[in-house]
Amino acid sequence: MVFTASIMLLSSGQYCIAEEFLISAPPNETRELSAQLYEPVAAFLSEVTSDTVTYIYSENWPNYILKMQQARYDFIIDAPHFVSWRIENIDHTALAMLARNLGYVVIASEPGHIDNLSDLRAGAVCSAPPPDLDALTLLDQYDSGWSLPKIVAAGGYVALFNGLSTGDCDASVLPGRVYRQLAGESGAAATKVLFRSQELPHYGLSSGPRVSARNRERIRQTLDSTTGRTALTGLLNYFGLTPSDLTIEIDSDVYQGYDYLLDDFWGF
Repeated sequence: MVFTASIMLLSSGQYCIAEEFLISAPPNETRELSAQLYEPVAAFLSEVTSDTVTYIYSENWPNYILKMQQARYDFIIDAPHFVSWRIENIDHTALAMLARNLGYVVIASEPGHIDNLSDLRAGAVCSAPPPDLDALTLLDQYDSGWSLPKIVAAGGYVALFNGLSTGDCDASVLPGRVYRQLAGESGAAATKVLFRSQELPHYGLSSGPRVSARNRERIRQTLDSTTGRTALTGLLNYFGLTPSDLTIEIDSDVYQGYDYLLDDFWGF
C-alpha cells in the first residue's frame, strides 16, 4: 500500500506533513452498521492527530487477517487475543480498552431441549465465526475436534440473539453485558444461560509503529474527555457499555498472553 501525505500550513507560518492512516475492525457487522460504529472514531482520531484517519471495512475474515498481519492498518479496534498478537508480533501499542473486563455467555431457549454444552455437540450455534473471540470461547470448551458445534454466522449481536427465536440456532454466544441488555429489552424471548466464560480484558484500540508517541499520548488524553467518549458512544452502546466503562490508563501488558487463543487458527 502507498501512503500519501499532504502539506499543511500552521498558524506559525511553518509547514508540516499531514499523513494518511487507516483504521479497521473485524467483519462481524454489516457494512452499514460498521460505518456507524467506527467512522466516528476515525473522525475523532483525525481531529486529534491533525492527520487523515480513514475507516476501512474489512469485508471478510481472510482479508482482515491478511491485512492485519501485513501491518496495513495503523489503528484497530478488536478483541484481546488480536490485540495481544499485534503487540507481540507487529509492534502495536494498546491505547485504551472499552471496559475492564469482557465475559461471554452461551444461551439457549427456555423451555427447550438444550440444557448444557454437551447437548450442543454437532448442533448449530449462532456466533461470530472463528477466529473471533465469541466462537473461540465456545470451541475452547470442547476437548476434541469431533462433534463440535456448527457455527452459524450472523450480522451483529441482535441477529445472534434473535437466532434462537427464529429457530436458526440451538444456542447463541454473546458478551454477557450485551445479553443482559437484549434480554431486558425483549420480554418475549425466554432464554437460559448454559455457560459463563472467565473474564478477559475487553476490546481494545491499538496503534501501529507509524503512529508517533506524541500522537499516542494525544489520543489517550483526548479519549478521556467528553469529545472522546462521545466518539465511542455508538461502539460502547453496542457492547452494552456506558462512557464510564471506557478505560484509558492501561499498559500493553494487560493484553499479554491472550494470543494463545490463535495458536491453532490458520495464518497465526
